[in-house]
Amino acid sequence: MPRNCSQNCQYSVQWRPSKNNTVVEFEVKRKTSSPDYYMALGFSEDLQMVIIFVQ
Repeated sequence: MPRNCSQNCQYSVQWRPSKNNTVVEFEVKRKTSSPDYYMALGFSEDLQMVIIFVQ
């Protein structure tokens, strides 16, 4: 869970490395009552990534 979030978060991202550190498994969750949504997770090498919401 995010540091400043209780068990009632709107969304969360968790990751677990494999035992030999060759694979990372991600779990992305969001609270919603709508079946018409998706979530995306991005990575950046230049640390300049911004949060973008798409509707």
